[in-house]
Amino acid sequence: MLQGEWVSLDDPKSKITFEENIKKDFYEDELMSSGSFVIESFGSETYLVVSEDDGVFKYSIPELTEKDLSLMYLQRGNTLRYVRE
Repeated sequence: MLQGEWVSLDDPKSKITFEENIKKDFYEDELMSSGSFVIESFGSETYLVVSEDDGVFKYSIPELTEKDLSLMYLQRGNTLRYVRE
């Protein structure tokens, strides 16, 4: 269900896409960053781990449905909310 394009609820100019094992971040349709990702599960928790040139970023996935995606950036504790494009 993660595959496809997602638009930020907080800033509609911000979008992310998931294609095969690549996550791409766009702002105003300009590619800002990209990296490979894996999904990890530990018990009932599911995590998105993204490897980019700037480092490794880990998110918990509190919500993933056909239309909604929430990612909690673990290093800062903020939640990013998206809807499917």
